Amino acid sequence: MIFDEAQRAWDREKVERGHKGEFVGSEPDLFINMAERIPEWSVVVGLIGTGQEIHDGEESGIQQWVDAVASSNEPNRWEIHAPPKIANTFESGTIKVHSEEFLSLDVTLRSHFAEKVHEWVDGLIGETELSSTKLSEMGKELQSEGFRMYWTDNLAKAKSYIMNRYEGMKDKRYGLIASSRDKALAPMIPNDFMSTKNVRKGAWFNAEQHHPRSGCQLNTCMTEFGIQGLELDFCLVGWGTDYVLRDGIWSNHLMKNHARGVPVKDPLSLRRNAYRVLLTRARDGFVLYIPNDDGLEAKHQGSLEETRNWLQSCGITKLSD
Repeated sequence: MIFDEAQRAWDREKVERGHKGEFVGSEPDLFINMAERIPEWSVVVGLIGTGQEIHDGEESGIQQWVDAVASSNEPNRWEIHAPPKIANTFESGTIKVHSEEFLSLDVTLRSHFAEKVHEWVDGLIGETELSSTKLSEMGKELQSEGFRMYWTDNLAKAKSYIMNRYEGMKDKRYGLIASSRDKALAPMIPNDFMSTKNVRKGAWFNAEQHHPRSGCQLNTCMTEFGIQGLELDFCLVGWGTDYVLRDGIWSNHLMKNHARGVPVKDPLSLRRNAYRVLLTRARDGFVLYIPNDDGLEAKHQGSLEETRNWLQSCGITKLSD
């Protein structure tokens, strides 16, 4: 059995809430239990990424899998094979662990930019501590290799640039994406619940560019939930006020709250992961739309200025005429 994004497996509370008590235990508990019911032997493969937890119930991480094995009916029959970085976190338990270097899947097949972009994005959003000078150097290197990173406060200019860039290139795919917890971008970018719920994902990703439901029309929005695990050639990313710099510290104080009764352990981390997803979906580059105060309600005005200055200092170029 193969479980993709295994670090995002639902915890016990999320399973019981999502299935109204029909199942008891976390998703790893249920998978291990199923595996043990298979006669003679079984293998569970967990494909593990980093920084992809974007929803409640996904925050317990890969330790859930070790706990599931340890509390299973036949823990002595299990052995764990994992890359060194992950194996080291498991070795304190009672389950036999094998450290296997070849399980580190660190060569990307998506784009020759991908690994460098991920490293740059991690520094940009505060996941790793990198100075603006270092990030600017990395940004310039990416730009010199052909990966484009722009920002603008003019949404029409951003749309025009992307459409002109790929004019006559029918196989290219581009789209408008934004955070689901932002409260400032709509209606310029329709990222509210009903607007994104009505998007037909198949047509958005696959329909011909001129099709009214195609993402290439740049008039419908996909959030981190719809775009995760997929990619486009180019992205128009709306940077909202749900993840902003405030006196040098990242803040989510203006974000849309999670539903009442939903147990979220670290909402700021979920916002950081959401923007990591949004900023790493493009093969060729992206344009950030960062609205100025004229396009924001009074309570949001001034909230994006420090963030805009930080993004510029990290190698993102203003989109010119």
